[in-house]
Amino acid sequence: MREAGVMPADARREPSDSVWNELSFLSYLYGSLAAALHEDRDDDAALWRARIAAFWNEHASRWLPDFMKQTQEAVARLSRGAEYGVFAALGQVALAAIAEDVAPVMPAS
Repeated sequence: MREAGVMPADARREPSDSVWNELSFLSYLYGSLAAALHEDRDDDAALWRARIAAFWNEHASRWLPDFMKQTQEAVARLSRGAEYGVFAALGQVALAAIAEDVAPVMPAS
């Protein structure tokens, strides 16, 4: 987040790696990519794509998909909070789209 020049507004009260902040940062990265593409700034677009791939590979992919899955599993056992399961299902769809998007950008291992 620091490398991209942003930090969460609530960084003093909320851990930077909360679901809210992680998804907000991904939104910022994709918005910046969209702006660069719209303005035909190919070099900037490549930089934003690399940042998205790096953040996904090095951080977000390591815990967000599991968090969404575990949230759905936990909600299934509870008498209340079904809406969180729905949000987690939507999150899984969005995260799968991100994983598919960054796959061509990821370095070969």
